[in-house]
Amino acid sequence: MGEYPGAILNENENDNQYVYGSIYLMDEPEKLLAFIDDYEGFGENQEQPNLFLRQLTSIETNTGTMECWVYLYNLSVTNLPQIPSGRYLK
Repeated sequence: MGEYPGAILNENENDNQYVYGSIYLMDEPEKLLAFIDDYEGFGENQEQPNLFLRQLTSIETNTGTMECWVYLYNLSVTNLPQIPSGRYLK
């Protein structure tokens, strides 16, 4: 999408694709999430429809599964390039 990637959830369970990233533990999640929401353009006071949505999602890690907040791209991905490796920086 240009200077930044956008993740979407794949509803097809037979097509396992991964997005690699970092997980951060937050001391004050409400305060920090409000800041990140504003940066990502997520919320009622942002342009509608929001470019990204924040969603609590099950994440696979090297040590098991955990619930994490993720920002998912909220607009059409038709004709956008895919990143099959799941690694945007590569």
